[in-house]
Amino acid sequence: MNSRERIKNTFNFKVPDRIGIFDAPWPETVARWRMEGLPANVHVNEYFNYDVDDCIFLDTSIGLKEKIIASTEDYITFTNMNGVTHKVMRGRTCAPFVLDYLIKDEDDWKACRDNVGFSRERIKIYHWGEYETVTEKRFDPSIFPDSWDATVEKYKKARARNKFIFFVASGPFENTRNCIRAETVYMDMIENPGYIQRIFKDFTDLIVDAYVELCKMGLEADGFFIADDIAYKNGMLFSPDMYRELLFPFHKQLCEFFRSKGLPVMFHTDGKLDVCLPLLIEAGITAIQPIEAKVGNDVRKLKGLYGDRLVFVGNIDVQKLSGTPKDIEEEIESKILAVKQNGGYIYHSDHSVPPSISFKNYQHAIELVRKYGGY
Repeated sequence: MNSRERIKNTFNFKVPDRIGIFDAPWPETVARWRMEGLPANVHVNEYFNYDVDDCIFLDTSIGLKEKIIASTEDYITFTNMNGVTHKVMRGRTCAPFVLDYLIKDEDDWKACRDNVGFSRERIKIYHWGEYETVTEKRFDPSIFPDSWDATVEKYKKARARNKFIFFVASGPFENTRNCIRAETVYMDMIENPGYIQRIFKDFTDLIVDAYVELCKMGLEADGFFIADDIAYKNGMLFSPDMYRELLFPFHKQLCEFFRSKGLPVMFHTDGKLDVCLPLLIEAGITAIQPIEAKVGNDVRKLKGLYGDRLVFVGNIDVQKLSGTPKDIEEEIESKILAVKQNGGYIYHSDHSVPPSISFKNYQHAIELVRKYGGY
């Protein structure tokens, strides 16, 4: 069974030959691993033979041109494609310092929304972990995102390797917070919900339009991956009632659209899942990722509650992967043996792989995944 068949079987709630494997090492992690034995000429995806290879990320920004404002030895200050001014540390993958937002009110959104559009130049394939340093070139639109020709070439290589390919987009809530200050979004969800729903609709329509255009260009997805953080360590970022009223209709619309095209929908959210997961299942998601362990999520419990309706991707605690060989084996064995039963599980870290995890430890973890993940 090849990678594409393996992941498709899992998303169809069938038992494959083994559980699928993919992950997201940080750039700094890949840089460390290269010093510890990862060959310089081999991509991390290929070395560990991940079943999910390249992801095609849809650019759902409002389409402004990135501009570098200041550059020092330690920091870069720039305005991104949503008009948000960021200050970032060189050589570090971390949350940026947000200095200012272009969109501050409803009039600003109306003025900017006409810039939201889609073209082949606004597609990029992200190779997990290969942005090893932050330089000016990272923000040069001729370098990032990739050109259309480079995108097509990477797509063809992934297809030739029989890898599962996701099309990926930030969801309507994430996109809204990407261009409007979070506090403003939350207040408007209470005081001006119609305005916020119009923005959610604009981004939902953009995601659908982007998918349609990609199909016209001859690219074919195996699944759709929506990243839309709606939770944090203590639960949802807003009440379940507010979610159902304002955001649920658009998650449901996206799920219905992509599943009508035969695509499973994987949904990413950070945070504690106990309240939001039944709502997301009702909206129509196929799979949940990454199931953060450090906030109390346990895939063994969730599998017992929702295993007949949901595929689980992740929950392998990166803190344990930073520990001893015994720590790693206990984490891998106890979870995989419990949740692989009857299919419906794919290996992934419980978010992304930080540089605290050595190359040796990660190699050991993947060996154990293959040992315990077979059927």
